[in-house]
Amino acid sequence: IETDTFGAQALELAKHGLQTRTYEINLQASRLAAKTAADYGSREQPRYVAGSIGPGSRLPSLQQVAFTELEDSYYTQALGLFDGGVDLFQVETCQDMLQAKAALRALGRVFREKGSARPVSVLVTLEKNRMLLGTEMATALDTFLPFPLFAFGVNCGTGPEGMAEAVRTLSASSPFPLAVMPNAGLPRYKNGNYGYDLEPAAFAGQLRDFVRESGAAIVGGCCGSTPRHIRALARAVGGAAPADRKKVPRRSR
Repeated sequence: IETDTFGAQALELAKHGLQTRTYEINLQASRLAAKTAADYGSREQPRYVAGSIGPGSRLPSLQQVAFTELEDSYYTQALGLFDGGVDLFQVETCQDMLQAKAALRALGRVFREKGSARPVSVLVTLEKNRMLLGTEMATALDTFLPFPLFAFGVNCGTGPEGMAEAVRTLSASSPFPLAVMPNAGLPRYKNGNYGYDLEPAAFAGQLRDFVRESGAAIVGGCCGSTPRHIRALARAVGGAAPADRKKVPRRSR
């Protein structure tokens, strides 16, 4: 289960006059998630908590924020999540390589200060197989190879179909466990409301194919995914083992 801290960095909370409560907000959010995980977990089916760290609204590559300022913003968030007891940090919906690195540097500071590290996953968001600032999948993967990541993958985007090429690339090349968390399709305007167009059965079926054919080890839902989507997904892949990934050697610089 993820914490509800996607936008709980100090720079984002400052828009609401809450920057001085960054640590507190992340601490309490992770404690709430940890309690829920404990309530529903069991020895046969344990539950874990992922601390959600989103991209924010200012990208350092576009000089909208200084790298060190962004790192400090993430640091306070990461400290609260760590102290609240998350089992995993999920740096997700990454749109800018420098933004993701700022989050990873902030996490490294926390781990050094605490004398203990926790697993970290990085998920990037693609539009037509490129990140917002133009980075394609292979370049993103190569950039993060030096980091000891728990998992690397893709999330958000335009739904499972829009991730297929990136998933194939990572399946063949990435040394990390593969994580895939798409949106429930695309938002559509209907009867005065926006909704997502991919029904639970279709959503679960496409993710099941990523597990069986591409070796995805972690799957879930992002924007538009409801409890119905996650229940269908759990039924589709709950007892499945990821397919063996036949990695293709490649060189890069």
